[in-house]
Amino acid sequence: MYLAVATLLGLLGTAIALAAGLGETELRGKQIFLSGTSTAGTPIAALLGIDRTEIPASAAPCASCHGIDGRGRPEGGVVPSNITWSELSKGYGHEHDYGRRHPAFDEASLAVAITKGTDPAGNRLDVAMPHYRMAQDDVDALIAYLKRLEYELDPGVGESTVQLATLLPLSGPAAPQGAAVHAVLTAFVQQLNTGGGVNGRSIELQVIPLGETPQQTVANVREALQSGEIFALVAIYSQGAEAELATLLEEYGVPVIGPVSQAPAGAQKRSPQTFYLYAGNAELMRSLSQFALSAGGQRRQVVVGPDNELLGDVSDYVTASLPYAMAEFDAAATASRLGATDDVLFLGTVQELEQFLDLLAESIEVPRLFLPAATATPALLGAPAVFNGRIFVGYPTLPGDVSESGRQSYAMLGTYTELPSGYFASQISALAAAKVLVEAMQRSGHALNRERLVAELEGMHRFATGLTPPISYSLNRRVGALGAHIVRLDLDAGRLVPITAWQSLD
Repeated sequence: MYLAVATLLGLLGTAIALAAGLGETELRGKQIFLSGTSTAGTPIAALLGIDRTEIPASAAPCASCHGIDGRGRPEGGVVPSNITWSELSKGYGHEHDYGRRHPAFDEASLAVAITKGTDPAGNRLDVAMPHYRMAQDDVDALIAYLKRLEYELDPGVGESTVQLATLLPLSGPAAPQGAAVHAVLTAFVQQLNTGGGVNGRSIELQVIPLGETPQQTVANVREALQSGEIFALVAIYSQGAEAELATLLEEYGVPVIGPVSQAPAGAQKRSPQTFYLYAGNAELMRSLSQFALSAGGQRRQVVVGPDNELLGDVSDYVTASLPYAMAEFDAAATASRLGATDDVLFLGTVQELEQFLDLLAESIEVPRLFLPAATATPALLGAPAVFNGRIFVGYPTLPGDVSESGRQSYAMLGTYTELPSGYFASQISALAAAKVLVEAMQRSGHALNRERLVAELEGMHRFATGLTPPISYSLNRRVGALGAHIVRLDLDAGRLVPITAWQSLD
């Protein structure tokens, strides 16, 4: 009994000591592990396959197969081994699925495996496993890092806590909205922690203030990230600073779930670390285009908007485009180039739309107009009467997407923190984003890191938040609810009328 307790205390002491920070040798080993290059500038080569083809190790670093946590990541039918030190050195040795057996590794036998490709019993390693030609100092450094690897936690991940953050307006006209979102996220975190947290860790939530300018917003986020204590961001308000924040967050490798943005950047320019809940303007216009085709035969589809990347995305699937320079919209010239049977996908501003509608109303027969939700302000109800039933809007979500169970889960949060009665849609969006993040964290298990979190998000399929359409992501998909509701403007009734259920773009 005494020996078992002493052994356990020794292991805990080792873990605590190992988590304290990396030394120079271990940092050198970490670079070799992650990138296949040495801080000393010494060459490292990887030898691949039966014929041991030599390539730079930077093309086949350890982490590319074993993962940044060393636990192995299946790829192409190959399941790389878990190379954490506790696994390699376990006393009873190893028996692999395909029959290879060998004793536990020590530092000497691991060095042979790395440089010669044989295990402690002298067996050849799997042919898919390269061995490496490198200086002895680099071998020693790599092994030193492998002994630390499993105890190195990502920023914001502690033994008993995970630090998350959000970015919200805390002052100015949008402050009440920020306060409402903060309240619902705080209540959700309190509910989680009351129930034991996520995989044994309690959640802590930091609020980063949205700046008065995009530059100040980026500076506020950078300052928070430099603390090194934020694992992921959730439900952030990034309007006006999307591009700059994407660059900053990629630099720090921080996952973002559910940013509040119309995602003006094209899909190809979005950060792989960012997971949107809803369709942005590009996806909404694609949904509208598909609806127009199904509802109106072979009409010509024309996209009208400022000459930017979004217009380019939409132009890929319509008949024609009429671009104009930013803030230089000539409504009369554009209207003169349209036919009565055209379907117009409009990407301009609300003010440009109002001007455009007045001119088009003078036409003998007005075209049908298709708009993203951001353009559908209450002023649209004052459109000329000739547009009754001829204006269609794409919405990423509507109140009907909230199920009864979703409403009950929201109502339960009121027992932890008083929730404001206003900004219900913003609260629901933030709560859904938090649920998606927590689900991916739970699937990641206790060995939580950012790489594993992103992988779990990429594997999420039709996750039911109870608050949104089903959420699905994949390796090449970063919009969870990829689709839209189509709504028609009914001027007689003075309202927008949903005419389709939520339509998936899958």
